[in-house]
Amino acid sequence: MNDVVGAQSSAGWAMNPAVQHTLRRHREILRDYGTEFRRAKDNVQQQLQREFLLAGGMSSSSQEGSCLNNRVKGSDLYLKENEHINSCDRLLDEQMSIAMATKENLQRQSMSLRGIGKKMDTLARKYPMINNVMQKIQYKKRKDAIILASVITCCLIFVFFYLKN
Repeated sequence: MNDVVGAQSSAGWAMNPAVQHTLRRHREILRDYGTEFRRAKDNVQQQLQREFLLAGGMSSSSQEGSCLNNRVKGSDLYLKENEHINSCDRLLDEQMSIAMATKENLQRQSMSLRGIGKKMDTLARKYPMINNVMQKIQYKKRKDAIILASVITCCLIFVFFYLKN
């Protein structure tokens, strides 16, 4: 698994600092889960050995089986809970990566729009006729916005009077 991640991290897309941070975090999480798994495995083995030794003195094998079955049922519940937690963790990681990608795309778009705005300003200064046309467009936009605002205000006033009566 680490070899695959190492090979993928040498790819061009993995040079992104956000991706590197995510990979580093996932490696840490994997290492933590590995140590927790080994610790839990050792505890389970010790408990099974202890139960086997204590059950060895009993004469009926049905009591031994029922004791182990209860233990297995409990551990199944813990395993299911652990699977749910792991799936939630994976989903959160996916959502974080989607959010980070969206943020990066928005930043790129912002830079592009700033560049376009600067070019438009340069053109407006360079050619006065274009500047005149741009001013007329902005004037019409403002005029349309004022008309729209007045229509909405009138409608709200009429609705208010209608509801009052």
